[in-house]
Amino acid sequence: MPLLQSKFRLPVFFILLLVLVVPSWLAVLALDLGISPPDINLKLDKGEEYLGELYIFGSDTDTVDVKAYAMDWSLTASGDYQFLPLGTIKRSASAWVSFTPANFRLLPKRGQKVLYTVKVPNDAAGSYWANIMFDTNPTLIKGKERFQVAVSGRLAFILRIDIKGSSPGTGSIEKLKLNWNPATRKVEALFRVKNNGKSFIRFKGRLEIKDIFGKKVAEIPFREGYVLPDYVREFVLQDQDINITPGYYVGLAIADFGERSLKAVQASFEVK
Repeated sequence: MPLLQSKFRLPVFFILLLVLVVPSWLAVLALDLGISPPDINLKLDKGEEYLGELYIFGSDTDTVDVKAYAMDWSLTASGDYQFLPLGTIKRSASAWVSFTPANFRLLPKRGQKVLYTVKVPNDAAGSYWANIMFDTNPTLIKGKERFQVAVSGRLAFILRIDIKGSSPGTGSIEKLKLNWNPATRKVEALFRVKNNGKSFIRFKGRLEIKDIFGKKVAEIPFREGYVLPDYVREFVLQDQDINITPGYYVGLAIADFGERSLKAVQASFEVK
């Protein structure tokens, strides 16, 4: 649901529109801001101090004031980012992160370098995560007739940190839901997995479809993604272009958690 608020003022309307930009995006609505890189994966030793840099890019036409601050984040079961106040996440690394400048003015067609430092405690083990959020002050943009739009944006820089020498994450399969959708003529699957360890897991998987004789008739990959420590994720199938005839089938969902062996579960479905 869009975060949209409007308030009537004579002789013009002012509409405040707040846009949250996730790491895969490179722009904020009309302000056309950008961030590079949008995220980073770090492998650090206990007690190590890491110095990095990122760049915030300005709009072609607007001057904006930017404020930076640390936040926590999480992933929903479907993989959407949730940005949360400091101290919300058990394995938060937000307290390890410092950066400069925290406030700056971004001129049109200009960029700003931001230096950040990650200082790992001596007792850290497993995986941790944090983000640096960049907020812009509202900027008025002329609209039609008596309308003006005040647009402000948010850019998130995601940090994922693995501590060297830590035990890897341990993946387990929670559930497989399999269905044939006659309207779209496609297989629908919901593959629920859990990370029982203290380190990130990068999930990859596929669905093998076999007929009643055990012959494989199709193979569809699942969408990939991270599973946070002690979190549950649900993965769906990638786009598919298969043609299977009516009948009964068995779907074998295979999970690759980066461990020595793969894990699998199966369910049956009917194509009518």
